[in-house]
Amino acid sequence: MDNKKYADFLTFKRPKSLQINDLAALFCGVKKTVYTSLKDKEDEKAMNLLCSQFGFKKKILKEFKDIKGDKTLDILIGRDVKRMNLAAKAYLNGRPYEWGIWLDYPDCCVDFFGKWEKGDKNSLIKAVLEASYKGTFFDFKVNNVLNFYSRIKSEDLKFKHASFFKKNSDFFRLGLDFEPFLPWHPCSYFCKKSLKAAEEIYYFMSKYLPQTAEKRKKLLSSPILFKDDFDWFIINGNVKKNNKEISVLGSGVLPPLSLAQDRVFKKASKSEFPKDLNFFKKEKYILLPFSG
Repeated sequence: MDNKKYADFLTFKRPKSLQINDLAALFCGVKKTVYTSLKDKEDEKAMNLLCSQFGFKKKILKEFKDIKGDKTLDILIGRDVKRMNLAAKAYLNGRPYEWGIWLDYPDCCVDFFGKWEKGDKNSLIKAVLEASYKGTFFDFKVNNVLNFYSRIKSEDLKFKHASFFKKNSDFFRLGLDFEPFLPWHPCSYFCKKSLKAAEEIYYFMSKYLPQTAEKRKKLLSSPILFKDDFDWFIINGNVKKNNKEISVLGSGVLPPLSLAQDRVFKKASKSEFPKDLNFFKKEKYILLPFSG
């Protein structure tokens, strides 16, 4: 298939509810089934065109409300009808482990997420961090800090999620792209199955959507000072290693912006690293050493 056809359907011909990473994963074979939604007639028309052009089947699940509270029609798309039917059965009968497996998420990640969802009151990002090796860099391709799907459960987090989008509306209007490469949450930042899948998706996007892939790489390979789901800073810089200690070299922050306290944000926006790193450690921020 020619590059232009893939590029067209990954961009302006893509249904707006369908994430680029999910569609790229379906195109390159990382996923056989994708869960997405339809918001309006325009979305439905675009989805029908996509399915007809690439031989995908569509299975309707049910009407739902998305993370923003908008009405959506949840659907599955893919080529393996049997797999889609099994996924739908798991979805409609409330069997999350099977649901995740039929959506081609690694079993280790599905199991990890299920345990976190049932018992852990901490941020999912902190849980993934705790399960990861320390003292080395994290691959940008599994950076999930800005992947809010499945993490926003409480009413408080839903309110913060809406506030986050409102705060960054000008950036998003100008085309800021912060979608991750990996369409699920890894069980650790060194999960071999997730790293392999993310590499395939990144390679596919680099081939057919190189500018988007490069922009995402630049953002996702930036180190992050993380405190909570909506309290973090993306540092305009990169990580460095002195002996066994990891630090940051850079200055200021990159958008999108979190809901951090104004006092701390003002400090971050003018900070020079590594000189000011201790300030943020005292404020309980944890360094996530993502790197390209």
